[in-house]
Amino acid sequence: SISPFAPTPVAKIVPPAMCGDFAMGRSGTGLGSAPPLRPASRAEDDGTTAGTEKGDHGTSAPVGTMVSGGSSSSTSGPGSSGLGSRKGQDCAHLYVFTAEKGGMAGCDKELQREVIYELSQGSKHLEHARKQDAKLDQRIAAMLALLRGAPPQQRQVLDRQAEAIGQAAEEQRDWSRWCCVVDMDMFYAAVEIRDQPSLAALPVAVGGIGMICTANYVARRYGVRSAMPGFIAQELVRRQGAELRFVPTNFAKYTAEAQVIREVIADYGHYEAHSLDEAYIDITDRVRDRAREGRAKAVGPQVAQGQDKAAAEAAAAAAFEGAAPEAAD
Repeated sequence: SISPFAPTPVAKIVPPAMCGDFAMGRSGTGLGSAPPLRPASRAEDDGTTAGTEKGDHGTSAPVGTMVSGGSSSSTSGPGSSGLGSRKGQDCAHLYVFTAEKGGMAGCDKELQREVIYELSQGSKHLEHARKQDAKLDQRIAAMLALLRGAPPQQRQVLDRQAEAIGQAAEEQRDWSRWCCVVDMDMFYAAVEIRDQPSLAALPVAVGGIGMICTANYVARRYGVRSAMPGFIAQELVRRQGAELRFVPTNFAKYTAEAQVIREVIADYGHYEAHSLDEAYIDITDRVRDRAREGRAKAVGPQVAQGQDKAAAEAAAAAAFEGAAPEAAD
């Protein structure tokens, strides 16, 4: 906990095999180096990219709490329209900013799509989305044609090549290091709610009518999320009987809070930070230290009671086996 009012970090333990070059100490910027803090020029990097893992928390949660992964749902949320509209569903690229984030489970997906479609009519965005859909359809058709035209023997050869590539990658996994991803939950909104507690129970979006950087969990229940145009989010909330509260961005404040958080993170190991609201930390040494401390605490009382020290240490080592990489060292 950073402070009684600081945004709550969501810590994710990442197996070394998934950390790539970072886990193997080959990072381009070097472990422990962090780029200078600077205002972001796009939506807050808290999982805004559609279809990625970062916004994979599927459970509604109070402001500033830790949330865990969950499955998506299309059931109705607050003020559900129940319209069941299917308008515009032939244009997938139009809805790229509706990918689910933490707190959006249960929001009215049909109403979300309906509002986006209606407010996009006649816009360059809709025209561009349709062109993107057409390009993707062409790519899919070409790939399927290529797949159907490949003789069985060629497909078997390709399968074996793919297996060999996977096996080679598996053999290069480095299990000697532990890395952790710390991701601040709805960071910009959490900072604003800390400074204005009266906002906590309201649907709040940080940003403006053009674009939203992030939204609190109350707003997410209405289908509002980061990277969504503010005018669409505003109409979406209004149709469900509420009013979206916009808070202008204050990057100087977010940068200052990020620096406080990084000072705490630095106590846990070398880290890299490529955005204000997250960091990648190599926690191996800290985990090993904690494991050794635990072994020492387990051995001390036994030795004091007359047990052979070597036997006590062996028993403690067995008890803590697996507590840290290379636990036998």
